[in-house]
Amino acid sequence: MNFTLEKWELKYSSNIRKTFNDRRFAEFFPEKLPFPFEEKHARYFIEQRIYHTDEQQFCRAIIADGKISGGIDVFIGSGIYSKSAELVIWVTEPENKPIAAEALKQVCSYIFEKYNVVRLFAKPYSIDYVSSDLYEAAGFTLEGTMKKSVCKNSQIYDQKIYAIIR
Repeated sequence: MNFTLEKWELKYSSNIRKTFNDRRFAEFFPEKLPFPFEEKHARYFIEQRIYHTDEQQFCRAIIADGKISGGIDVFIGSGIYSKSAELVIWVTEPENKPIAAEALKQVCSYIFEKYNVVRLFAKPYSIDYVSSDLYEAAGFTLEGTMKKSVCKNSQIYDQKIYAIIR
């Protein structure tokens, strides 16, 4: 299970385009993605992760065998939420789950230490079993379900709330 967590680079744009043009993947991605997902979209996606400072946002690509296996974004709260951070993880293929689960554990340890947060949480769609499995494998606890909380592509979904406490 060899992988690295790397800062995003524009050289990953072709991997991103291939993955994000797969409708099965795009259905569960937490952001609305344009279709078709073109080079300009891939560049914008990556640039958003390159140019944000590590003070309030931590974004890494999960690289295995020289290719993107997934990504992890962490958004540190501010004000009264400064001790919490929201985490989003995604994998290019379900078979990358073991790599992503280990990457998630490493990122959680790093975030707890570097940012002094006490709670990491995630809100995957309730039908996104891959993400739910990843959070559970990394030690997150299912705290509840937010009923009919998100609308994507004219579909209304529940979201699960997972958290891990330091």
